[in-house]
Amino acid sequence: MTARLNRARGGHSWHRQFWWAFAALAACASGVSHAQSSVTLYGVIDAGVEYVTNIGPQKSSSVHMPSLTASLPSLWGLRGNEDLGGGLNAVFVLESGFAPAQGSLNQGGRLFGRQAYVGLSGQWGKVILGRQYSQIFWATLMGDTLAPNIYAAADLDPYLTQPRVDNAITYTFTSSG
Repeated sequence: MTARLNRARGGHSWHRQFWWAFAALAACASGVSHAQSSVTLYGVIDAGVEYVTNIGPQKSSSVHMPSLTASLPSLWGLRGNEDLGGGLNAVFVLESGFAPAQGSLNQGGRLFGRQAYVGLSGQWGKVILGRQYSQIFWATLMGDTLAPNIYAAADLDPYLTQPRVDNAITYTFTSSG
């Protein structure tokens, strides 16, 4: 009879209040157990303007915007990392190259032609799958004092014309000692 009177007056039983309190507590606690993740937007725009005067017998001038300035290529990308727990992380990279002077994509017109991969990393190392730099690129880069630019050894060697590989699976690890 008391429960019926409480409902008639708009009151709630202790059972119903308990479930409301439990639901509110569960909603607050879910933020604590949320995995840590990060997504980074990064990029470089390598552009310049060249103004040359006194050209030829007419002493004319010219303005140019070189597409490659011999430093770093223009690029933008997204890099992400998601903590899966237990020391395991999911990683991804989507990286695009572009030519600011022409407004076009590099790497044959691919949107993410520089790198596009997903993978898992942990204390045991990292496994990544997708379009990524080749192992010969990484080996050459370490000994090349001019890299990365248009005068680098990797650009002069005809065997290294394509430093990226599609559908690659790579396992890397760090060892000490």
